[in-house]
Amino acid sequence: MKKMVAVLIAFMAFWVPLSAFADLQIIEGQHYAKVPPEILENTLIKELANQAPGETMVIEFFSYGCVGCFKLDPLIEAWRAKLPEKVNFQRIPVEFHTEWRNLTKAYYTALGLNAYDKIHAPLFEAIHTNQLTSASNDAIREFFTSHGIAAKDFDQAFDSFSINRKQKWANSITRAYKVTAVPAVIVQGPQGAFITTARLAGSQENMIAVLEHLLKFEQTPSTEATTPSAEPLSAVPPAATPAG
Repeated sequence: MKKMVAVLIAFMAFWVPLSAFADLQIIEGQHYAKVPPEILENTLIKELANQAPGETMVIEFFSYGCVGCFKLDPLIEAWRAKLPEKVNFQRIPVEFHTEWRNLTKAYYTALGLNAYDKIHAPLFEAIHTNQLTSASNDAIREFFTSHGIAAKDFDQAFDSFSINRKQKWANSITRAYKVTAVPAVIVQGPQGAFITTARLAGSQENMIAVLEHLLKFEQTPSTEATTPSAEPLSAVPPAATPAG
């Protein structure tokens, strides 16, 4: 385990964009890593997996305050819209900085108020184009109300027991998976769990190719699957990249 971590750290320190190599193969230990089995034995992680029995989970760890997450968002939004029915996609916001706490609450508040479409992409955009420069309660409240959310509804939700509980759970599950950088995406299914990041994959575009590779492996019948075989990395065509 220590050797694998050392290899990953060394790779991450000297990465180059994978799109520079036309014939590069998607390889475990270089473009993604297997989540150690002992991590999957964590009670929180087992509870999460039990919420979608028989399905493959795709979990994106992100924050609205993360510029790499902002650049990944339109790509992963387009990708997840085409996922098979038996794939369970969800996002988990992280709090690597104190000011990200309210951004976590903003995410769960938007979901709770059925306002995801009104809030998600515009909040990313506002933060990374300096339209929103504070994550204070008042600033987040003003942002929500300016995007069609009633002030009363926001006030009831944002600091509610339910939202605070979800915020704490997000922190706990992030620690359980030992996620320390974002954007990071875990693909977890019958063949195990694998994690990739923009740094490992080489770019946000390449992350999508790696995720496709992992999803294909997870959906391979157990009698045929052993370990993900290497295949050429075909990066998705670069989308219009948001500023930031």
